[in-house]
Amino acid sequence: MVRCMNKDLYDFFSLTFGRSISFVLILINTALIGRILGPQGFGQWSMIVAAATLMHSILLNWTHAANLRFGCEEWTRSKSLSMTYSSRIPLILSGFLLSIILLKIQPMDWLYRFFSVDKNFWWVVLFYTGSIWLTFEARTTLQATGNINKIAVNMPIVSSISSGFLLTLYVMSQSGSRDLLLIVIGLAVISGIVWGNALIRVLIYGIPKWRWPTFQGVMQHVRFAWPLLPTFVVGYVSDWGDYIILQSYTSIYELGLFSSAYQTMLGLLTLSGALTTIILPRLIAKNAETEEAASFYLENVIPTMFCLWSLFIIGIITVLPTVFILIMGEPFRNSLPILLMLCVTIPTSVIGALYSPLFNLQKRLQVSFIYSTLIALINVGISIFLIPRIGVIGAAIGTIVSYGIGHLLYIFDQHYYVGVPFLKMSILFALNIFIGVGQVVMGPELLFRILWLVVSMILLFIVFRQFKIINPDLLYVIFSGRLYPIGLFLSRALVPNTSKSTKC
Repeated sequence: MVRCMNKDLYDFFSLTFGRSISFVLILINTALIGRILGPQGFGQWSMIVAAATLMHSILLNWTHAANLRFGCEEWTRSKSLSMTYSSRIPLILSGFLLSIILLKIQPMDWLYRFFSVDKNFWWVVLFYTGSIWLTFEARTTLQATGNINKIAVNMPIVSSISSGFLLTLYVMSQSGSRDLLLIVIGLAVISGIVWGNALIRVLIYGIPKWRWPTFQGVMQHVRFAWPLLPTFVVGYVSDWGDYIILQSYTSIYELGLFSSAYQTMLGLLTLSGALTTIILPRLIAKNAETEEAASFYLENVIPTMFCLWSLFIIGIITVLPTVFILIMGEPFRNSLPILLMLCVTIPTSVIGALYSPLFNLQKRLQVSFIYSTLIALINVGISIFLIPRIGVIGAAIGTIVSYGIGHLLYIFDQHYYVGVPFLKMSILFALNIFIGVGQVVMGPELLFRILWLVVSMILLFIVFRQFKIINPDLLYVIFSGRLYPIGLFLSRALVPNTSKSTKC
């Protein structure tokens, strides 16, 4: 058990490290795109990406799920993916064919009406759609075959090569060469080459013998994956609905200001995703098969992980506005109020990663879907109401309110379902929201934000100790081996009356 947990932790730290590097590089890339194109061009770039993501979300994304369901099973049994891919190929080809038809014909001129993208650029959207599909295809295939470390390696590789490409373009842009299409095509090619190479390598070994698809095999994948489509649609509305509303009521310039801040927030949110990908599903699979284990998970594991996340992320949020304006430049200074608002939801974002695996384990995905739909509707509803009245900041308010309600729904639902008190999580949630609002009040000035950081850390330490939120044994499990001194230090600092001899 200890050896297996250490392997899980190794994968977790590898993926987290890779995502951390990728986040820094993505932030740099976002800044370079912003400096090359300016807010107006950044808004246009965002809408091309939004249109491509729509094509992928509706027509292709649902096919990836079979990689993890049937591909993982086949790989475990025979170290092959032949049957999985033979059944998926017709679905993938059908998705791309429909994408071509919708983009070429463009019924109701939807590409320009909803995304402000010229209809002659349909092939650019299709090209970027292919890049998104290839990225997801490679990741799910690598995950199904247990190659988590390759995912961790390829993410910063894509980001670093993209940084070099954008930096070169930025130097060239000083002479007035600013090409939106070159950025879109270049980034798509870089991502496609790196992830395509990873996919081909694993498929060469994973498909020793090609099998022709059978009707039964194809329908098995359809029956499994098709019900997931509404979830992807809701996810798209939640992530990109504000963009479509903003381009209807505001200018592309203002949309660019919002997009730069929103993409920065999303980059930070991805850091918590490693919890869902690695540790939590395996931890739950091994230990949450009984009601007692699920109770322990809710009462001890989640609060402890939430506390550690809070200590980590609040420091980043403190310096984020200063770093943002430093790398994005003065043209994006008007994005700071939006970024400050969006930062309110970042500390509590880990709740989704911590609680979502439980819905899968309990076979209550329909409940999770209902909550996701409600969150998306709240976000869109607030945005439609506020954007015409107060502008771009209304989209930021819709985002933080909908996220906050969603996090509370996750907490109350799971603790009620399992029968575990939610006092600890309610306190942590309220405290992190209070700290986030305080950062908004402090504004973008670094000195004030650092002072608030000190106050926030003191509040966190007091609450952690007063309510005995952290489980010291879990600290020693997480910080095992060479990291043991860190676990010992955190245990003494955050847990009252910790014995020096306490061990996992």
